[in-house]
Amino acid sequence: MDGDEERLQVVAAAAREVLVQSRSHVERTIKGLTNRMLAAESATAYAQDLDAASNRLHHRAFDERVEYVETTSNALRSHLRGLEVVMNADTLYTLPATLIARGIAEVAAGSSWMLADVDVDERAARSYASLFRGLENLIATSGAQVAERATRIREMLIVELADQQVRVQRREKRGKAQDDVAVVTVGRSHAKTSYQYSQRVLSEIPAVGALYSSLSAVAQGDSTHLSVSWDAPDIYVRRIGVVVHRSVEAWSRAIHSWVGAEHEPFVDQLHLAELINSMDPEHLAEFRAEGAAFDTNPEGVG
Repeated sequence: MDGDEERLQVVAAAAREVLVQSRSHVERTIKGLTNRMLAAESATAYAQDLDAASNRLHHRAFDERVEYVETTSNALRSHLRGLEVVMNADTLYTLPATLIARGIAEVAAGSSWMLADVDVDERAARSYASLFRGLENLIATSGAQVAERATRIREMLIVELADQQVRVQRREKRGKAQDDVAVVTVGRSHAKTSYQYSQRVLSEIPAVGALYSSLSAVAQGDSTHLSVSWDAPDIYVRRIGVVVHRSVEAWSRAIHSWVGAEHEPFVDQLHLAELINSMDPEHLAEFRAEGAAFDTNPEGVG
């Protein structure tokens, strides 16, 4: 076995361990989430959101947030399981693995944004923005009947929220107001309905911002990055391992903080260190520059 192949096998084994431990942590967290919600103390963000909903203030925002958490958590688990299948195949195909890792970062960043440690009004604004974004996507991409129904729901929701002092701003184009919603304001807090995934990942998981960009370049067919993924697959396997770990870490921190629970360590430090220690000196400096991303004792590592 030559040096390149040996290095790939070492880093792939370490990435698989990180992936399995991350997936197991997500599954344990999902399984225990309902009980943690029930046990959430009054000072927690979850209890404050629930209290506002119980008083008929932002109950739609709360419902949207809970549904968002359930949907995205299950999506994250599904992505991790799918990546595990790809990584454990007889032949390691880095291209599809890279695409799945990119999706993991996007889901985790969205959850982190939705459950951020901000005030009740800010979380409500973000939930309403998410709700309107979903409706706008239905209107733009669905058939006539579904789009018409989504449009009616949007307009009814705008009227309903006005009674709760929630301000909705339509998008403007060349100074002319359009039908679709651009910004939702609650109190002094506001949230936009549109965003770029790269910006969301960079703001919510800054440690993987540069790595995410390289994954996106592969997804978008950039020939230089595609060549690297084929000629030096160990580089992208490392990126996948780091992105998975840091993304799940961000997701876990957000979920646990929301319900007032501790976010437990879930990845063995030795496996993380192996991702770096197997690297040849030629690429080590480049990798560290991309991933201020990585140290061998990151938060959440036991």
